[in-house]
Amino acid sequence: MGVMNGYGMIPAPGGAPPLALPLSVWVAGRARTKGSMRVRGHRANGSAILAEQVAGSKPWREQVVETILRQGGAVFAPGGPSVPWVSWGGPVAVRLLVWLPRPTSGIGATSTWPTRQCDGDSDKYQRNIGDALEDTRIIGNDAQIVHWEAWKMWADPAVGRQSGVQIDVTVL
Repeated sequence: MGVMNGYGMIPAPGGAPPLALPLSVWVAGRARTKGSMRVRGHRANGSAILAEQVAGSKPWREQVVETILRQGGAVFAPGGPSVPWVSWGGPVAVRLLVWLPRPTSGIGATSTWPTRQCDGDSDKYQRNIGDALEDTRIIGNDAQIVHWEAWKMWADPAVGRQSGVQIDVTVL
C-alpha cells in the first residue's frame, strides 16, 4: 500500500495499487439526504426487506459512487467495477459542500441559507456521502470518518454555481 506524504501519493513498493486519497470530486445534480430505512415486508427466512424513506436517495448515492469510480479510473465490467486502488484503513476527514437549487417562490427564494425542513438536514447528506465513499472502496468503512465539515448553500447558475456536491477527503 502506498503512503501519503502531504503532497500526494508515494507509490507502494512492488507495484501495489495506490490509494485513491486525497480525493476531490464534484458531482452535479440534485443532492439527496439519506433517511431512515423502513420495513417493507419480510422474507421467507424472517429477515426484513428494507427500503429507503427518502425518494431518490439510492439513485443519488449510486450517481455519487459512479462519478467517483469514473474519476478514479475504475474499469466497469459485467461483474461490477474493478478499482485501481486499495481501501484506506485509517482515519479521514471529509469536507462536503451541498449546493441546492434555490426555489423560485416562497421563503426559500429570499433566504440566505437553505434552512427549510424540505432542504434536508446536513447530517443526512453526510450519511449518504459516507455510504457512497464506503461503496467505492475509497475507505473500508464510513466509521473511519472522524471529522466532517459540511455546508448547505444555494446554487446560483447565474454565477456558475450549479446544483450538486463537492466532496473532499483527506487522510489524517
